[in-house]
Amino acid sequence: MAYSMKMLRAAQERPKQTDASRRLRMELLDMQKPLPVFITKKPPPECSAGEIDERSDVHTGLINNDMFHWSATIHGPSDSPYAGGVFRLTMDFPQEYPFKAPVVKFKTKVYHPSIDSENGYVDLDILTEKYWSADMSVRDVLLSIWYLLRTPDAETPLAPEIGAMYRKDPDKYNDIAKQWTQKYAKE
Repeated sequence: MAYSMKMLRAAQERPKQTDASRRLRMELLDMQKPLPVFITKKPPPECSAGEIDERSDVHTGLINNDMFHWSATIHGPSDSPYAGGVFRLTMDFPQEYPFKAPVVKFKTKVYHPSIDSENGYVDLDILTEKYWSADMSVRDVLLSIWYLLRTPDAETPLAPEIGAMYRKDPDKYNDIAKQWTQKYAKE
């Protein structure tokens, strides 16, 4: 009888894992595994994610034990004005994850019609309540953001002036995006 009381106390003292934290832990492990070649729904090797180590702002696995606050890194697509850039993002997951989308923000300044250059918010359909699905994952989000960098959506821009420039003068847009990449996204 004493043994089962001891187990009960230990179980009560252990931090409770929610469904969301279990799912996030699984996704964190999944991000670290290579995928079979035949799977095409994966981020390019330029995308990575992990928990934030507040002391160094690098990917550190489970040091802080905060499964709801992640750091991600995306290297600019080579066929875009963001080539050579290293873009840092944060991903804040709600307790209701995966039923609610994470909030994703760029920490690195980016010149892009769908990214707010002041606060880093990303305007991406899959991150909205209307389009988010519990079937989506961190991989899907990173892949979508990587493709957004590669192919901006200027039809419904978060930054209308940048969207207008992308539509009317793509060469000037590319020049400015390259300048910002050189200035803010070089390590």
